[in-house]
Amino acid sequence: MRLFPSLNLFSEVFQQSTDQTMRVFMKQRWISILRITAAIAAGVWFPLRVVFFDALVPADFAVEGVVFTIAMVSLFRNTSDTSRSEMWLSVLESVPLFLLFYPALGSSAELLAIPKILLLRHLFRIRDLLDSMDSLHPVLARILPLSAIVPIVMHTVACGWIFLGSGTAGTDPEPWVEYVRALYWTVATLATVGYGDISATTPLQMLYASITMVGGVAFFGYVLSNVAAMLARMDAAKEQHSALLDRVETFMRFNRVPPEMRGQIRDYFRYVWESRRGYDDSFVLSSLPQKLRSDLHLYLNSGLIGKVPIFRDASPEMLHDVLAELKTLIVVPEEIIFHSGEPAESMYFIHRGSVGVYSAQGEQLAILDEGSFFGETALITANVRTATLRAHTYCDLYVLHRSALETVISRYPEFRTHIEKTAQDRLRMRVA
Repeated sequence: MRLFPSLNLFSEVFQQSTDQTMRVFMKQRWISILRITAAIAAGVWFPLRVVFFDALVPADFAVEGVVFTIAMVSLFRNTSDTSRSEMWLSVLESVPLFLLFYPALGSSAELLAIPKILLLRHLFRIRDLLDSMDSLHPVLARILPLSAIVPIVMHTVACGWIFLGSGTAGTDPEPWVEYVRALYWTVATLATVGYGDISATTPLQMLYASITMVGGVAFFGYVLSNVAAMLARMDAAKEQHSALLDRVETFMRFNRVPPEMRGQIRDYFRYVWESRRGYDDSFVLSSLPQKLRSDLHLYLNSGLIGKVPIFRDASPEMLHDVLAELKTLIVVPEEIIFHSGEPAESMYFIHRGSVGVYSAQGEQLAILDEGSFFGETALITANVRTATLRAHTYCDLYVLHRSALETVISRYPEFRTHIEKTAQDRLRMRVA
């Protein structure tokens, strides 16, 4: 009797542990969002303030306040998980040294804003944050970090060019015009296009342009490689299927397969793609633990459960056991599934397509459509097959082998009763 209180205690402890884990996970997510926000705010504002503003402006107080508040909230909410070095970096990047020393140093205090560069390291948290979002497409998980990092890099380089005098373009009374020119130069230089309409005039500008061009090779190489990888991953299954078709075509040409047979092979692969999108269910299912595998079985086969009468009123336990034993099989039109007189080793469920039932003399006895099952008679009666089954169309079948059937019917007598009744009805129809 002591067992049940122990189980209840274990359940309560497990639930509390799960809830605590979820709370920690959500806290980490919000801390990441806050730090990314601080990094973007600092990365946009401080380069602009260095090149365009001398006196203090409201944006200085706003950005410094946001950065400091976020840093303090992150530190105090996450003290136990923060290393000593991370804590000191957070303090260094968050303390508003620029505002504190501006009254004494004037515009020279801008040098004290250099530690704000450390905030940009939090931009790399974007990828980890997106990876934690289960519903987000993997392609978006790779595009969104680039869409934040690339503009910040271009913005910073453009502001650096303005700080050095903007080259042959010179300064402009309108700050936004000067900024657009600098951004244009940045894109052209990082992309190593270099039209030459805006160029360096001083040794310092030449050095800055040289570093930008060298860095641009690596930067845009990284961006383009990620874009290419994203385009390839947008439909990875389609790419794999196309590669498979290329190999099949090469094989058929090399072996001089007749045109009619080539068409049949192409039709088969087209059907596999249209019905399954090239995925192998068994590969995914075998990678999952038992509980997830059973739940996924139920979801994937919900259409079959609704079509097959024997499954409609079955208990969840029986469905889990039966569906876990089913194996998939694709047959092509006019393919013989089994012949009359063969020994029986399995029964079949039709998920898609139609199958013809023929006597040993070739007379068509019936047509079975989606939701029907066949092959059970010989298994139940321990006899050979009493009919020949031939596919009329492409068919998706589920196969239940003899050993698996015996295991299931030993556990669930109602399953055996239903199959035996169906088998007897079919035998009576053939005798009649």
